[in-house]
Amino acid sequence: MGVGVGVGVAVGVGVGVGVAVGVGFGLICFSLLILIFAAFCLALEDAHSLTLALSLAAIYLSALAAGFASVKKNHRENALLCGALTGLTFMLALCALLLLIPTGAESAPSNAFVLRILVLPLSIAGSFLGRAQKKVKRHKKF
Repeated sequence: MGVGVGVGVAVGVGVGVGVAVGVGFGLICFSLLILIFAAFCLALEDAHSLTLALSLAAIYLSALAAGFASVKKNHRENALLCGALTGLTFMLALCALLLLIPTGAESAPSNAFVLRILVLPLSIAGSFLGRAQKKVKRHKKF
């Protein structure tokens, strides 16, 4: 009766909170990975050759982490929905961040947007990875 309505509302709220936590965690991971990869590139003589590959690796790893965190926050429920919404929101947040960075025409390859589309399936994969973990049984100490 009233229980069915309450469960539906709780699931919707849980997904929203899970998406927000996942996107926030993904953006933090992205920031840290970009800093690590930038330090790595500074150590190389030809840093320009790895810039696109390392930036995409940071995006992809962050998308996996975002999907993973979103489904963990949602108590391992609705993995497909959490992953898809987290991936879309994470992609929009990255696009908004990238609009703030001034770039020249030579630094934006035409296939970069196509490569960033992989954020959505990787976020969904991360959410299924977060859901697939077994719960740890805690034994009571006597």
